[in-house]
Amino acid sequence: MSQARVGRRLLVLGVAALIGAAACSSSVVGVAVPVGAVAGSSPAARSGGSATGAVPAGLTSFYAQKLIWTGCADYATTDDEKAAYANDKLDCSRVSVPLDYTNPTGPTASVALLRLRATGARIGSMLVNPGGPGASGASLAANLSTTLAGTPLGQRFDLVGFDPRGVGASRPAVDCLTDAEADAEREDLDVDT
Repeated sequence: MSQARVGRRLLVLGVAALIGAAACSSSVVGVAVPVGAVAGSSPAARSGGSATGAVPAGLTSFYAQKLIWTGCADYATTDDEKAAYANDKLDCSRVSVPLDYTNPTGPTASVALLRLRATGARIGSMLVNPGGPGASGASLAANLSTTLAGTPLGQRFDLVGFDPRGVGASRPAVDCLTDAEADAEREDLDVDT
């Protein structure tokens, strides 16, 4: 098996684990991202591949998605992102995931992905996640793109970030608390300590 295929499979597993861990609701159980989600030779390239191993019941359509990579301007949700996402070397796409894996035919979410393609002999993908909850991995990848440009890491690896469900350009957006509720919660924490 080629190093590129191994890298893509590791990316798929990493994205699946990280997106699942970033969910705001405990009823959301995980995410599948198709193998080859970051492959492709041009911004408009369709990428995809076939899942290896057994695909869980009801999830075939999620594993078989073909992603279309485009420019990132429409993915920006803040003024800082608008400037960072204007970089024409960045590609963005979306992957659909079930909101509830116990009901794969139910409502879905759209998870935003951002990548900077390797500039040299690509050997794999590097997934970045700023942690959180509520932090944008797409924004982190866009900001790191200028730092990695021209480095051995940037030459050999695609840099990939994603916005967890409910965050940034992913849809639907989730706002667990209003600003007033968040302020009240912080006040309660300050008083109790």
